Amino acid sequence: MEKIENLKWKDVTFESIEIDPDAGVVLVSVEKFSSEVENLVSLLEKETRFRVIVNGAQKSNGDLKGKILSLLNGNVPYIKDVVFEGNRLILKVLGDFARDRIASKLRSTKKQLDELLPPGTEIMFEVVEPPEDLLKKEVPQPEKREEPKGEELKIEDENHIFGQKPRKIVFTPSKIFEYNKKTSVKGKVFKIEKIEGKKTVLLIYLTDGEDSLICKVFNDVEKVEGKISLGDVIVATGDLLLENGEPTLYVKGITKLPEAKRMDNSPVKRVELHAHTKFSDQDAITDVNEYVKRAKEWGFPAIALTDHGNVQAIPYFYDAAKEAGIKPIFGIEAYLV
Repeated sequence: MEKIENLKWKDVTFESIEIDPDAGVVLVSVEKFSSEVENLVSLLEKETRFRVIVNGAQKSNGDLKGKILSLLNGNVPYIKDVVFEGNRLILKVLGDFARDRIASKLRSTKKQLDELLPPGTEIMFEVVEPPEDLLKKEVPQPEKREEPKGEELKIEDENHIFGQKPRKIVFTPSKIFEYNKKTSVKGKVFKIEKIEGKKTVLLIYLTDGEDSLICKVFNDVEKVEGKISLGDVIVATGDLLLENGEPTLYVKGITKLPEAKRMDNSPVKRVELHAHTKFSDQDAITDVNEYVKRAKEWGFPAIALTDHGNVQAIPYFYDAAKEAGIKPIFGIEAYLV
């Protein structure tokens, strides 16, 4: 922490100014608060993007607490109080329903909050019980709803990569409903990003097709690198938090799930009569042998091949179908003028 004592600025003498870069806070001590002090506070906040506290009383952008309450509460007082602890912003919300509403609102107000808060501010919730009269008169009561149901998975030891094993119930990104607790989340990896610095961080992005989640690996990067790839389905276990309004999982364990094989379980099998291979230029990339192999796996008795304007794949198709015991149907997608 850096400290400057007996600083004179215009007509004001500051007993001390202390800067704590780690906490993102500037502590200003003056004998009397005035408009000149207010001007300096605004200047410090603008230049440093730190939260400024004057004589122990926060003076941030003309009452930062009031601005946050106004921004997030709107006309309904979901948040009872806002508390700063170092680089943490703690929102004291009136019940679980209020927490869910504010969690949703944090995403839509992210830009405004970023302008108000110092960089790196971590937003957390503390649920407090609302007064009975407030519950009845001002806070709308939620409809009774079932909590999203997680999935029970049977995890084999050979699929576990490192750290904590998945919890008994596993959720997907779109089914997450509780924060600030240990959670296991299952999803498909669609992006992996490594951030180098004083501390290397590996970001793994998961999706279930409806929503996504950022997973952060801090201390075990070397245990994960090279063991998961794009398209893999994994279960990440760790602490689920809201970071700058975004759900973020601080990973303490990862398990890779075996690839789920797509099958045709219909008792009556269809016969595909319209299919292209890579011989259909700019229209398909399917290999003839893979096409026949999949048909056999799915129990198809016969399949057709209908490439665009050519029959070049027919010899390969015939050999592969004969070997697989499937009836080949030769065709072509032709053009009549």
